Amino acid sequence: ALSEQMKDMPHGQGGFIADWITLLDDARVKVAHDHADLGSGPAQLAMEHEGVRTSLANLRTFPCIQEKEANGSIRLIGAWFAISEGKLHVLDEQSDQFGVVD
Repeated sequence: ALSEQMKDMPHGQGGFIADWITLLDDARVKVAHDHADLGSGPAQLAMEHEGVRTSLANLRTFPCIQEKEANGSIRLIGAWFAISEGKLHVLDEQSDQFGVVD
């Protein structure tokens, strides 16, 4: 999503994935605005975090999710796993920050 490597690829050559990745276009714009070097580690981390936020927002567009969140029968939790650290980071939606789960 960050490199736009698959953008405009024909189906059968990455196009199906490119269609799915377009869900992250707004997240990419935000990251590109905040990071001059999109190939840097900080930009990549920011994109991964924005992907989690985007996924939560997308889920909340579904009426069944809205209803279940409203009545407390489900709770959405955004998380990101740092493979290099072997640690799970969970999004605190109040502060909009990721924190490590102990």
